[in-house]
Amino acid sequence: FSFLGGLLVAVELNARPRLELSVKPAVVARVPPLKRTLPAVGEPGPVPRLAPAAIGSDTGGSVRAPAALCGIVGLKTTVGRVSNCGTLRLSGTLDTIGPITRDVEDAALLLSVLAGPDADDPQTLLRPAVDAVRGLDRPVAGLRVAVLPAEQLGEVDAEVAQGFEAALDVLRGLGVRIDTLALPLGMPALA
Repeated sequence: FSFLGGLLVAVELNARPRLELSVKPAVVARVPPLKRTLPAVGEPGPVPRLAPAAIGSDTGGSVRAPAALCGIVGLKTTVGRVSNCGTLRLSGTLDTIGPITRDVEDAALLLSVLAGPDADDPQTLLRPAVDAVRGLDRPVAGLRVAVLPAEQLGEVDAEVAQGFEAALDVLRGLGVRIDTLALPLGMPALA
């Protein structure tokens, strides 16, 4: 269960054998929000304020999807950036440990603490520790972002698609180059 604004939400995550992930939120009951009215979509509800940070394992979205549903930050790290020692792995090439936080700066702080070589996880030995906070305030002009073409995005709610396009417009306005990049294979073919 998770709180999204003033709604108690049950989320069913179905990891299917072919690396597909479906997220089906269902409103269970309305609960009173903390000291304010129901927040806008994407704004944190009550639960994200209970702890400043957490970590989770992410193979197919287990950090990112719940964070997105709660309006907080969930970061899937690069394989080998953070040790997987002590976790139950599903895939040696997809499993990562990542921060779940209230904002990007907190995610960067937690990543800086978690990242680095671990003698018990050989995948981390070639990855030096990082200072993920350094550079957060640098301008984004000149960065490149790749997005999938519409036909490879799958079924997307119209409101979500509009929000995504609006975010891309903001990035373009800040000088980010947005490239459309089609995957050579559809996700079902990767399984």
